[in-house]
Amino acid sequence: FRGCINLTTAPTIPNTVTNMYYCFYQCKSLTTAPAIPNGVTNMRDCFRGCINLTTAPTIPNTVTNMYYCFYQCKSLTTAPAIPNGVTNMRDCFRGCINLTTAPTIPNTVTDMRGCFQQCTSLTTAPTIPSGVTAMNYCFSSCSALTGKITINANPSTYTNCMQNTQEEIVLTGSSAQLQNIANTATNNNVYVWSLSINLSAERQEDDFSKANVS
Repeated sequence: FRGCINLTTAPTIPNTVTNMYYCFYQCKSLTTAPAIPNGVTNMRDCFRGCINLTTAPTIPNTVTNMYYCFYQCKSLTTAPAIPNGVTNMRDCFRGCINLTTAPTIPNTVTDMRGCFQQCTSLTTAPTIPSGVTAMNYCFSSCSALTGKITINANPSTYTNCMQNTQEEIVLTGSSAQLQNIANTATNNNVYVWSLSINLSAERQEDDFSKANVS
């Protein structure tokens, strides 16, 4: 169905299908996704460019590849649950400008390059699990992203991970790369959570509470 720009309704996908690479690519009039059968492993570019898709399908636990799966699905507001077993989420939600909530990232994921790039309505980020090895451009241009991001991974590549973010973001977690990832921000808005600062803030708050009691 690649390039069927006037397709509005998708057909039922047979249970024998395992590969949906480029299946509905650039089906710009498609608003609702079909059910994805168990057994599908590859959803690379499956709904890429479906700019009017409003609802994502349930992703079966057999899927491993979601590279570019929902790229530029500009009408998508809610992400589907990502099952254990998925390893590649490169550019998965890139350009989903109305996506407000990110899904939980399973421990099996290794590639998150560009995963949420240009998701300009995204306000909170998911925890990045320890198995992720690539985070280039992961949150680049997520201009509404704010608050804490827990990163437990030690990615070998993270170029421009926080580029063009605008709001104050604090990185925490067990990653040894937190400061390096923070340094990819271009607006000096990303910081690394400091235990000493946290304890100091807690003591100040405690002192303030005591003063109010007395």
